[in-house]
Amino acid sequence: MISYLELADIKQNFDSDKNTSQFFFPPKGKQPFISEPYRISSYALGLYHEGAIELIADLNSYHITDKNLIFLPSKVIREWMFTKECVINSALFFEREFMMEQLGNTSFDKKVRFMQEDTVVHLSLSNSNYEELSKIFENVLQKSKQPSKHKQTIIAHELMTLLLQVDELFLDTNNSLHTNNFGRNQELTKAFKKLLSQYILEQRNVGFYAEKLGVNPKHLSQTLKQETGHSATAIISKRTILEAKVLLQDVSMSVAQVGYALSFKNPSQFGKYFKSKTGVTPNEYRKNLPL
Repeated sequence: MISYLELADIKQNFDSDKNTSQFFFPPKGKQPFISEPYRISSYALGLYHEGAIELIADLNSYHITDKNLIFLPSKVIREWMFTKECVINSALFFEREFMMEQLGNTSFDKKVRFMQEDTVVHLSLSNSNYEELSKIFENVLQKSKQPSKHKQTIIAHELMTLLLQVDELFLDTNNSLHTNNFGRNQELTKAFKKLLSQYILEQRNVGFYAEKLGVNPKHLSQTLKQETGHSATAIISKRTILEAKVLLQDVSMSVAQVGYALSFKNPSQFGKYFKSKTGVTPNEYRKNLPL
């Protein structure tokens, strides 16, 4: 079971009463505080104007500052490390179904490389690119406020223009990375993390992932240690705890159900594992969650 926040939950954090169900564009302003790791059901695009913030997305760290853009796919668990510094950003949230319906194209995302790869995009923008994207973000926001019988279709086309623009910047950056010796170790690390996202609810065995990748467990762990600073076992543990924390925020699930969803044999095994990694029991973690 994969747990998601819905757009309605995100709107609450922005103090929004908008009732649209498939897209949400909060006004430019201070990024709201969400203290726990979570994933949402929609795509998210953020353009940063002021301040700095740390993001951990699927165990990768991103230092986001002014004139940065971030794209987060729906399946990605994100955790924000807030500081006292005020962070001003523009954000766009939209569902894949919304784009398919309004564009009349079920494979619209096949035209956008970074959406095909289902990857986090973090771009540091030049002044000119930042100004250009700022105008598009503002245009989308204004169009969402204007009365029109075709509002949703217009917004979808504006979003598609923005996605294609971001994709050009992504491809330019990606090509530069590959030109600068993006080698076998980086590819193996990327493939491992992709598999981990796919099988984390079922498998915590390093050997399983090594076999899928066609390497031996020792080589996989050494490569990951070299590339990330963490062994395969440590990364699997971190991802398991992230999933557990996300699931524990779903009050419709008992702690036992969370443990079973993560393929632990029984609630006791899950409780001991969680406490050994976090210092608290699953019930204690749940009780300390903000209301």
